[in-house]
Amino acid sequence: MEELYAEAFHYRELGDECYRAKDYLGAISNYDRAIQLAPDYVLAYENRGFAFFQLRQFDNALEDYNACLRLFGDRASVYWKRALVHYKCRRYDQAIADYAVSFDLEPPEPWLYYTRGETYFFKGDYQMAIVDYSRTLEVDEDNPCVYLRRGRAYAAVGDYDRALSDLNKTIRLDASDIAYKIRAKVYRAKGMTSLAEADEERAQQLAEQPG
Repeated sequence: MEELYAEAFHYRELGDECYRAKDYLGAISNYDRAIQLAPDYVLAYENRGFAFFQLRQFDNALEDYNACLRLFGDRASVYWKRALVHYKCRRYDQAIADYAVSFDLEPPEPWLYYTRGETYFFKGDYQMAIVDYSRTLEVDEDNPCVYLRRGRAYAAVGDYDRALSDLNKTIRLDASDIAYKIRAKVYRAKGMTSLAEADEERAQQLAEQPG
């Protein structure tokens, strides 16, 4: 039995090496072998699930995460990974429920508040999205992507001044075409037509730049 588990561990490590090299099919093949040798190898199921996720094989990923939870129910990382699958499949309530369990089991990394914020946003719960984006920014205060998302959420609830504040920070950190497009919409909502037109022109210029 010990020899089987040692061999299973070897294949799981090979799978991890393939995963890090973004060879997801190779990773899955090695995780398959590990699971054949040790059918209760929770980490092999979990890691294979994430490889399936990267290939957008969401049903297979979900099956592996469910297997993990049957074998070992209180595993925070499996719950948030399953939440990502539900999010991609637009099952937002199920994703939020899984995030809640994960966060109860183990304090989350800040970026997980961001991904849950995205889930709330696309569910249409903009206020909760703002709360989660803000939690991310407490420890990652110079992240233009999160300012952009929070600015978009503020705009969605009609808080245009806070939206502009966040979008201005976004543009100072990373002047992308999408940031200008969103800020243009906020300017138009505030009746600031000339500023909106200037941002739309700048967004078009950036979108047309090569690379």
